[in-house]
Amino acid sequence: MKNRMKYLYLLSLLLLGVSCIGDTGNYEYVSAKEILPVTISGLPDKYSVVRSERLHFAPEVDIENNSERYTYSWFITEGTTDGTRPTRRYLADTKDLDYRVLLNAGAWKLSFEVIDLERDIYKRHEIQLTITATPVSLGWYILKDINDETDFDFVNKEGEMYVDVLKSTDSQLAGKAVSMLYQPGQYYQLFPNGDGTSSLLGNQKVFHILSTKDIRVFDARSMALFKTFEDVFYIAPEQCNPQEIARCSSSALFLLNAGKVHSIYTMSPHYGKFADPKLGNYSFFERMIAGGSVGVLVFDTKTNSFCSIIVNSPTVDPVPDKPVESTVNGPTSVTNMPYSLVKMEIGESTSSGVSAFALMKHVSTGEYYLAQLLYTGSNAYPIVDFNLVPNEYLLPDADLIAAPASGDFVYFAKDNKVYTYIGASAEAEKQRLLLEFAPNEKVTYIKHFYYPNAPADYSYLAILTNVDSKWKLRIYTPKGVGELEPGIVAEYEGEGNGRYVMYRN
Repeated sequence: MKNRMKYLYLLSLLLLGVSCIGDTGNYEYVSAKEILPVTISGLPDKYSVVRSERLHFAPEVDIENNSERYTYSWFITEGTTDGTRPTRRYLADTKDLDYRVLLNAGAWKLSFEVIDLERDIYKRHEIQLTITATPVSLGWYILKDINDETDFDFVNKEGEMYVDVLKSTDSQLAGKAVSMLYQPGQYYQLFPNGDGTSSLLGNQKVFHILSTKDIRVFDARSMALFKTFEDVFYIAPEQCNPQEIARCSSSALFLLNAGKVHSIYTMSPHYGKFADPKLGNYSFFERMIAGGSVGVLVFDTKTNSFCSIIVNSPTVDPVPDKPVESTVNGPTSVTNMPYSLVKMEIGESTSSGVSAFALMKHVSTGEYYLAQLLYTGSNAYPIVDFNLVPNEYLLPDADLIAAPASGDFVYFAKDNKVYTYIGASAEAEKQRLLLEFAPNEKVTYIKHFYYPNAPADYSYLAILTNVDSKWKLRIYTPKGVGELEPGIVAEYEGEGNGRYVMYRN
């Protein structure tokens, strides 16, 4: 019996071998073209796009038959992952793609598929997509508003203009433009992780943008929105009235909202949120002087008093009286002064402190005075000169004033004209007409941008005007005491009401 089974087993092996040897390979091979008769053309293998720009692709798709059973899909995945499965983000189910790029800068894979719905198979074309950060970098920033929405235009060092930067990501602020600030580091932001947790990342570069109705913080590299008014505070104030934001070196950030001052100490983790306002019954003027590394000088309009605020202090400190031995021309006390503050603008930071000028009005006589200030960041008497403005001069009626990098004079504007006014009491020719523009132009902003250290040194006087809801920015080179070099350095114009200018170099 065992022998019979052995012979049957050997016979079966022999027959199997014969059948294999006798296989002549009569298989019917079908090409991929016959299985899926689809051809995709007209798409690149690699492509680069700037974040916030639009992607436009119109591929050529050739389907030989039964085209009604095919559909299309565009999706994108991360170019690299940390070992996890990449996430598909579906962009469109049409043949042509029209997509505004809102993803973070980096490497991505953009895929286009033609799908056979009946057999659940597809033909795919993959594009290695590089998304670069927004083009805003070094250059001029013009903060503006159109129809009660705040945005900004950007002009780079080559003179190329990028308009409506916030509109490209639907991130405009409601309200009229107020000011903006670039913070080159020491900012912390919570980022969500894939597992539902969050990570606090420091040293973020951000833009703070203020309008009359909102505050927004943007990633300066990608223009991704980090925070709105409700997010920038631990406890949001009831009144949203942003007035100014100021930065002290790399140590402190101060925000003036509805007459109250909030602060962040930026040398330690802080979640990018402002603390409660400083204690006290105050209503501060709409301008601050940021000086030193941790403080600002402010003016309380309820008591007509200059005060000092330190970032980590919960209180507001009164400024001491003028020292008895001082020969400075100024009031004995800057607390409960008989002067109200009309205008105040900051100049540049020097080794001695931060200069500023304040136009003040005597509450009884109605006389105007020009105060020259120096704030060192410490709680010290801030006035270095204080002079009466004679009635025949236009300074009291100025629409705005601006401080130079140095010197005892101010720039000021009235309607379409720019003047200088020399504060020194001994100066004979105190007021000079510097520039005059078209009658329908109105000067809205003046700023002396100054950096003395080579090789990146510069000195520009920027003058912003508006006419018929269009802004115009002119750049000049100042010289001497309230004079200009001949000619104009640059001139730019755009749509909207220009309110504020920022320069990054």
